[in-house]
Amino acid sequence: MKSAFFLVFVLFSVANAADRNAAYELICKPLPFESDRKNCLAKIRNYKYFDDQALNFCTTLPFNNSKVGCLDLIADKTYERFEMETCLNEVFESKKLECFRTSGTVIPPTTGTCVGRDEILLQLGSSLRDLRMGNTQGADYKIANLYNRLSTCPR
Repeated sequence: MKSAFFLVFVLFSVANAADRNAAYELICKPLPFESDRKNCLAKIRNYKYFDDQALNFCTTLPFNNSKVGCLDLIADKTYERFEMETCLNEVFESKKLECFRTSGTVIPPTTGTCVGRDEILLQLGSSLRDLRMGNTQGADYKIANLYNRLSTCPR
């Protein structure tokens, strides 16, 4: 029962995953000009997922164009804890941005197709490894993605 509750919690938890709305609220909405907000919104529409810690890093950048450009570096990627710490511990902003660009795991786009038994087992096994290693955001995204793909299968 305890593990079933945890699985349900993980399926619906997005504590470490930010969506386009969060990216808009944190990066685009504070921009001073309407045209900049529209361009920023157009950019975030190209993506589905933003790691919340990486997104928070983007908000710390000093210039608006740097904040918006940062979105391309972090979008649709998940970062292991050690990758996040490595990037955030870089001394110079340019080194941090380069670190975010070159690290992280790109999340494959969902196709909306049914998922076979072998892929289900593979994804759940990978998610369990992520959870055990402390990468809750990666596990959350994989399980939520799997859930969404399973929900499109015919009965």
